[in-house]
Amino acid sequence: MVLILINIFKVIGPAQPIIAAPGDDIVLPCHVEPQINIEGQPVEWLKPELQLSRFRYVYLYRDRREVRAVQIPSYVRRTALFTNELRRGNVSLHILNVTLADEGRYRCFLPTLAGHRKDSVVQLVVGLTNITAEPGDTVTLPCRAPSSSEITTVESSEILILLWTRPDLDPDYVFVYRNKRSDPDNQHPSFKERVELKDSQMKDGDVSVTLKDVVFTDTGTYECHVIQRSAGSLMSTIYLNVTQAGDLHRETSHWHVVLFTNTYFQMSSFCTDSNITLTQ
Repeated sequence: MVLILINIFKVIGPAQPIIAAPGDDIVLPCHVEPQINIEGQPVEWLKPELQLSRFRYVYLYRDRREVRAVQIPSYVRRTALFTNELRRGNVSLHILNVTLADEGRYRCFLPTLAGHRKDSVVQLVVGLTNITAEPGDTVTLPCRAPSSSEITTVESSEILILLWTRPDLDPDYVFVYRNKRSDPDNQHPSFKERVELKDSQMKDGDVSVTLKDVVFTDTGTYECHVIQRSAGSLMSTIYLNVTQAGDLHRETSHWHVVLFTNTYFQMSSFCTDSNITLTQ
């Protein structure tokens, strides 16, 4: 008797973010388990916040070849699969000369895979700030908005707000600022009354926050977003590591502020509601 198994395959990506510096050549890992030859299957790499009307793919492999007609222009000739590895189920994406604008979430998707899990999301962080602290410390998470933005000014067509998030939490909001004040309603309970603006006036675009009395569970990746009525921009990404006293080497690496002047992701709802939702 022959036992036929269906829906046994799944797409696997890394659990941790891929960290890179501007100019690096990097690989976004993605593979199929159990191992299977997928040379004849389509492979799609997408960046959800950059799915434009026509150019929606970071990379598209179909009919055993690369398809550039619908590729996002900034990724043309900078991305490739390891085609000799497709027979082993390896669909990792190679990206050349990464830039700050490449930061974000990438979706590895095999639409015709006979499995219950056809995709995986890989987080790429470019120019990460590393901060190390001891339990009980107060730390500053740095972020600066473009100097042209007046974050405390509300205009008829542009209402700017500030979100600090930690993507691994639910809810993921570390700090929310809107309508010229902090808004704790959607904040993760563990951060209540521990996070505040470093400069309440946010002069010169300084939207840094201070986190008081840090604990081990504060270890993680923090994202700073400045949001407009119809779009938002990721400004910086911080990794905070809270370590045991005695193991601490107080070094903070050089940090890069990630400025997206032309790249935005859409909001699924505007933040005049009590529910704030980012579509990623």
